[in-house]
Amino acid sequence: FSAGGSVKKISEELAVESSSAYAFDAGLTLILPHHFHIGVSALNFGGKVKFVQEAYSLPSSLRFGLAKDFHTVNDIMVFTVASDIVKYSDREYLSATGLEVDVMKMFQLRVGYKTQKDSGSRVSGGFGLNFDRLADKNSFLRGARVDYSYIDYGALGTTNRLGVQFIW
Repeated sequence: FSAGGSVKKISEELAVESSSAYAFDAGLTLILPHHFHIGVSALNFGGKVKFVQEAYSLPSSLRFGLAKDFHTVNDIMVFTVASDIVKYSDREYLSATGLEVDVMKMFQLRVGYKTQKDSGSRVSGGFGLNFDRLADKNSFLRGARVDYSYIDYGALGTTNRLGVQFIW
């Protein structure tokens, strides 16, 4: 069982006007026997931003997800299938499903599909590299990971995300 949360301050500026609000995020994850995972999260709940006379709620979302890992002999490959149901405060429910293939806990290949119709391509993808096995466990730096993802947002363009993580 894992739980987490955060409090954040969100600020906006429009010409000479500005506004800010506090919001919170919270999430729970439960790992069940036979490699099942259940999670729930709430994002951007809290205050309202106010410009001049109008106050607006922050764009919040609720998410519920399930995942299942399938392991090969000696865990050489692990296949993870995950599916989420998401409710944004300003739109209908949508679902997202993804598959990750993890090879020898060093290389991950990911593909995802979402049902949201008006946000570009419904398919996204990415990969990850995990260098933890190559690091000396007695050193200060115990591992490094790199993740890349590609998401098409249609008229808004594409997003290429690169993440780097160091473990010490």
